[in-house]
Amino acid sequence: MLVAIVHNEIGPNDPPEDQDLLCEALGVAEALRQLGHQTVIVPCGLDLAALCRRLEELKPQAVFNLVESLAGDDSLAIVAPAVFEALKMPYTGNTAAGIFLTSHKLLAKERLAQAGLPTAQWIALPGAGRWPATCESHAALYRTAVSALHGLPPGIDVPAFAGAADAPPEAALLDCPASGAEGDEPTTDQPSDWIIKGVFEQGSRNIDDQAVVRQVDVDGIRQRLQERSAALGRLCYAERYIEGREISVGLLAGPKGMETLPPLEILFCDYPPDKPRIVGYQSKWIPDTFEYDHTPRRFDFPPEDQPMLDHLCRLALRCVGLFGLRGYARVDFRIDSAGKPWILEVNPNPCLTPEAGFYCTVEFAGIGYAGAIGRILAAASVQQ
Repeated sequence: MLVAIVHNEIGPNDPPEDQDLLCEALGVAEALRQLGHQTVIVPCGLDLAALCRRLEELKPQAVFNLVESLAGDDSLAIVAPAVFEALKMPYTGNTAAGIFLTSHKLLAKERLAQAGLPTAQWIALPGAGRWPATCESHAALYRTAVSALHGLPPGIDVPAFAGAADAPPEAALLDCPASGAEGDEPTTDQPSDWIIKGVFEQGSRNIDDQAVVRQVDVDGIRQRLQERSAALGRLCYAERYIEGREISVGLLAGPKGMETLPPLEILFCDYPPDKPRIVGYQSKWIPDTFEYDHTPRRFDFPPEDQPMLDHLCRLALRCVGLFGLRGYARVDFRIDSAGKPWILEVNPNPCLTPEAGFYCTVEFAGIGYAGAIGRILAAASVQQ
């Protein structure tokens, strides 16, 4: 089988999390070759008509989708799978709809809360629910992407973007001034700890110690949101900061559907008492930093953790149905001091770079990296 491995275009000056995609594509290509498939690597940019022409020339039997953003905008990750769907090509990983619902973190949290799943209370400024999560450059990228979609070959339908060309990028899909899984509005006179995140940003981009705001009331966090959004040049939201353990549960397609993988915990070793225990940008991408060197992974848990781990796996499987997940995914949790789990994020297409967390998990599970890549590809073949 010829498999086209499609990833977003990477330039020499792009940040480490984007450069890592090149290693990811090469790792997937090697695994597919071990499984007997032919591969070709295809970069994808905003020229979607060119991508269509290239895929129509290659005529691959499947596309392995590694597109995480376009032109540096994470909110446009949904465009590539929408194109694959329009071309009626089987592709790996999650659908355009699944990626949108999970990558738009406010929509994801609202969906989790409505389903009664535990997600920390959040606050967003008016307009933070817009798609794209726009500042001025994002609005331009949106118009470019829509224009490119109109340049697709005749006869190709893109249902995921029905009506999008007529909607201005400022059209609000969601505004949530304050909400949470338990339905209780925060009071303005109750100081709390918060963490500020980008609405669409992935890979812990812009998550550092300054993202954690200690003991401020609701008016105070709204002011900090405005300041940080202006400083970063993109809209953000605030989520209640939960002090505690960080555990993720991977999900992988199996013979009977999505299966949970062994839970993985990120440890915060030798952290000073006043330093936030977060899996931030430096811990993921910047070697030789304190955060990178002091956040090891572990799969071994004491026996008394087993009921909690089983509960996390059940919650992860509930996310499969809630977001229509397929192929592979990962659900990240925080466990608070009372032992209660909170869903931090549902990652629809986690990093597959050799030695990354998902790689280590499938190796620990005895599936192996090539075996996991084979399962992901098989899921694309049968679910299209």
